[in-house]
Parts: sequence; structure tokens; C-alpha cells
Amino acid sequence: NGGWSMVSCAFTELPQSSEQILHPEKYLAHEAPVKVNLADVRGLLGAKWKRLDYDVNGEWGYYLILDQYLDAPADSRRAAAGWGGDRYEIFEGPEPGDIFMAQLTVWDTDNDAREFFDAYGKRTPLRYAHGQVSEIPSQPREAGDPAAIRRHQWTTSEGSVVMELRGKRVLILEGVPANTNVDVLTKALWQ
Repeated sequence: NGGWSMVSCAFTELPQSSEQILHPEKYLAHEAPVKVNLADVRGLLGAKWKRLDYDVNGEWGYYLILDQYLDAPADSRRAAAGWGGDRYEIFEGPEPGDIFMAQLTVWDTDNDAREFFDAYGKRTPLRYAHGQVSEIPSQPREAGDPAAIRRHQWTTSEGSVVMELRGKRVLILEGVPANTNVDVLTKALWQ
């Protein structure tokens, strides 16, 4: 598409995301990923927590994360396909094995976000085989806003896992320390 001049152009105008590589039509349409920022939550975790890493998973990364446990490539591919942008951060705590990860994802449509939320919700009990789920009832986002917050929460030997769906966005927390207020933490990350 576009001949050799377009191939040459691809070396100077590199794809901006794995989504553009997996879906060349998005590269050709210059569909840029959504930039996502996460609030600094180290103060909510405790003084001795430090950030180890932060980056973007991208569509390909989420496909791999899902399929590692779902072992259903077509379902994992479909759930990751509506990716629009993300950001993750990994923190290390004061005790050996204390690891906390926060991820905020943005999807092309509300339906894409629900598909991902549902797939990650299926993946999580497979990842944390001995975790216990506690379903949190859906709540309206704000007065007058018809969209609801869907939330899943698990208690695992590696800390709590919390997922929230709000419209086109999904927030995922893994390894939430026992002494951390989950509601305060999620509120800070939604800012």
C-alpha cells in the first residue's frame, strides 16, 4: 500500500505502538496511542516503597499477559484488540517479595474496555490460584452519570488484586499491601 516510497517512509516514521504493527491500517491512519499518566502513590504505600519500573504494555503486551493464563489465543487477541493506551508502574516494598503494580488502561470503546475487563477477570483467578474473590456491587460514578463502576477484588497470598471498569478505562492493582486503604488508593489513581 503506497509502494516502495511508503516502505522507505516507514523507516523514518516508525510505528508508535504495537497496535500499529498488529493493525497496519491504524499505522496508515496515524491512530496514535492515548497517553496515560498515573498519580504518584508512593506516599499511600508507605515511606519505604520505591518505584522499580514504569512503561506501557501496549496491545501485544496485554495479549501476552492474558494468554499466559487463559491459553485461548483467539479470546486473548480479541480482548486486547481494542487497546488505546496504558501505563503501568511497579513498586518494591520494604519486605522481600513486597511487589505492587498499578495499571491504567484506555480502550477504543466502552465495549472494548468491558471485553478486556472480563478477560482479565478470568485470568486473575488462574494467576492467583488460591485467591478468594469478593464481588463488589456496581455503583454509579457520580450523581447524574448513568455509567457505573464495575469492580472485582481478590485476596491473595501476594496482596489484594483490584480491578475497576469505568467507561473506556480499566484500573488494575496487584499486590496491594494489607495495611493500604484500597478505596483511597483507587481514588488517587483515577485522578
